[in-house]
Amino acid sequence: KAPKISIISPVNGSLVNPQENLSVQLKSDGAYPPQKTEVYLNGKYVLTATSNPLNFSFVPGDVGNLNEANNSLSVIVYDNVSNKGQAVINFSVKK
Repeated sequence: KAPKISIISPVNGSLVNPQENLSVQLKSDGAYPPQKTEVYLNGKYVLTATSNPLNFSFVPGDVGNLNEANNSLSVIVYDNVSNKGQAVINFSVKK
């Protein structure tokens, strides 16, 4: 059974400074422990978090591909038996 994934931080609708480290916190409700998380910004691959798949950070401005409003942060979490769950939030960036 796929894990249910929630993005705890940043919250949907956040205003983010694109030049600062964006800390991402996830919650996973599933039968098996999370093994890795793939992160996408506006559909562009950012990173795979493996050492701590529910807490990681990156600098959005380093990824590029940002809009002033309506950016999407998408995560796909895989558990240790290869089930996957997904979550998405939208955010804006400070000029």
